[in-house]
Amino acid sequence: HEILNRLVGTWKGEFKVLLYGPKEATMTHDFVAAWILKDNFLEVNYTQDIQGSLLKVKVLMGYNGAWRRFSQLFMTDGEPRGPYSKGVYLKAKNALLFTGTEDDPVSGDSYERLDLYTFQDNKDKIGYQLLYRFADGSEMKVVDGTYTRVKDAK
Repeated sequence: HEILNRLVGTWKGEFKVLLYGPKEATMTHDFVAAWILKDNFLEVNYTQDIQGSLLKVKVLMGYNGAWRRFSQLFMTDGEPRGPYSKGVYLKAKNALLFTGTEDDPVSGDSYERLDLYTFQDNKDKIGYQLLYRFADGSEMKVVDGTYTRVKDAK
């Protein structure tokens, strides 16, 4: 799909991340994205570093043309959250938004996870935000920053 194809390649990201409590840190988040299974799904492999704590993440993304919906499965070696999210392309914002339920293994709470990829005029930049929306309607921006492409896919 043309929207998911914008993510293909090798990317490096710098982000502000909110840790438990009001503590903020810097995170690097690099990924390589490539088509798999006859170009039906995008496999994205992330390496995340928050203050020396390394985490590996695998995300599978797809598009169902009949439903006109995107999908995302988020998996990490750090914990068993693994939320499945449905996505839509927001044409007015030139952004891809995934929403799904996430269960916090520390607090035991469940909340809505929102992954927002904002495509910029510069094809080698993608904005990314991770937000949590709670049952009372309040939101918290957990991650905010930009990916820069370092290599196109072959």
